[in-house]
Amino acid sequence: MQSAEFEERTVDIDGSRSAENHFVPAMGTVLSWFGVLIDIDDRKKAEDALREGEAKLRDYAETASDWFWEIGPDYKFTLLTENAFGSHPADRIGTACWDHALDLETEPEKWRIVRTTLDARRPFRDFVYRSVRGNGTPMYVKASGKPVFDTSGEFRGYRGTAPM
Repeated sequence: MQSAEFEERTVDIDGSRSAENHFVPAMGTVLSWFGVLIDIDDRKKAEDALREGEAKLRDYAETASDWFWEIGPDYKFTLLTENAFGSHPADRIGTACWDHALDLETEPEKWRIVRTTLDARRPFRDFVYRSVRGNGTPMYVKASGKPVFDTSGEFRGYRGTAPM
């Protein structure tokens, strides 16, 4: 038994609305169909608003002077914007920030505190550490981040920013 599904804009007395149509043939005949019309106007409006919101955030991210980063549950970078560390983002994907830290051994207490914060899944603000640029010169990084959880509450990593 074949069925048909399609979306369309319908016009009613109140104006244009989006609808989803589902049709299946009636048992024993090819001339009769049963169908249901579902009003999906609210869903379409929500999808449009979501696309617009994503475009706004993308515009902000692409024009910000700060750079954005994400790390996974293993604290390794999974995303870095183009301006991060003055180097190619791909060079650091799969590494942790402490893999490039120049003050890991000279300031172990600071790193112990940040690691405790990360392990506790707490947000942090303005964590300053010394790192190295893509060209090998030292730089200071001031990072802020927040933990990210999926819809079931499972920890997915951190997202954050760092000023240039």
